Amino acid sequence: MVSSLSIAPFAPKHSHSHYSTSSLFSNGSSRKYDYMRAIEKGFSEYSPMKNLKSPSPIGLFAALCMIALGFALPAAAQSGGLAMLDGLTKGEWTIKYRDGMPERKVCVRTGEELIQLRHPENGCSRFVVEDATSRVTVQYTCPGNGYGRTNIRKETGDLVQIDSQGIVSGLPFQFAAEARHTGSC
Repeated sequence: MVSSLSIAPFAPKHSHSHYSTSSLFSNGSSRKYDYMRAIEKGFSEYSPMKNLKSPSPIGLFAALCMIALGFALPAAAQSGGLAMLDGLTKGEWTIKYRDGMPERKVCVRTGEELIQLRHPENGCSRFVVEDATSRVTVQYTCPGNGYGRTNIRKETGDLVQIDSQGIVSGLPFQFAAEARHTGSC
């Protein structure tokens, strides 16, 4: 059984049809007027920001101090030297890698020579993550040659444990080693 249905066309009959705002409201022009006024005001009376008060001078001062402290702490972390490394015995150190790589000898003048064992070049930027009395952690970036993160734990002034990982020449590396003072250089 086929019934005949009357389907109204979806598209407007005129290509340049304009709808009036009064056709949007069934209750007449008062709602249209309220709607138009709200648009002109930018819905400000409905805004959650309407009831905000200006900050107190103490609150403003506290916020500024917190911002300043946020910038000062990283600068303070960078301004200190690597005191633990400065306390190491100067001279020749032998590095024994735990993964079986051949031993390596390094002439230590400041202790910082132990940080970038896989990146011996100059010009790398460093960020001191930790500088405690018996432990140093440094993250460094060498433009064009990768980056690394090295942790050095001091057992004595003549013996340290080194853990390092990163990327060198596009390839990852990771090693654990023991470095021991073995003489002068």
